[in-house]
Amino acid sequence: MAGQSEYTSAQIIAMQKDAMRRVHEMQRISQEKIRQSQPNRPPSPPAPAPEPAAEMPAAPEVSSSLLGPPENKGNEMAGFFDQMNLDPEVLLLLGVGLLLMNEGADPMLLLALLYILL
Repeated sequence: MAGQSEYTSAQIIAMQKDAMRRVHEMQRISQEKIRQSQPNRPPSPPAPAPEPAAEMPAAPEVSSSLLGPPENKGNEMAGFFDQMNLDPEVLLLLGVGLLLMNEGADPMLLLALLYILL
């Protein structure tokens, strides 16, 4: 039974059309709900119906510059930390300490982090 379809191509096309109809119906209902929850805003025009999958354009090519390593253009903070001569580990512990302090962590935990920094 592997590789054989139980449906004819006409049935598959009918199911696809039914699925598209249900998607459009759900989108219409959600747009109505949005309009009802925001009565002060003017109604926006309905979104155009998407084209069938056979007529969809191909995905755009990803630029090779996006795949390369990020360039360090004008990174002022990196220069600041270089001038301060702080190790990345020290900066990490300071950041964790600040986060814990903002979250109301136990003072003994914060003191332990400061001890590790020594």
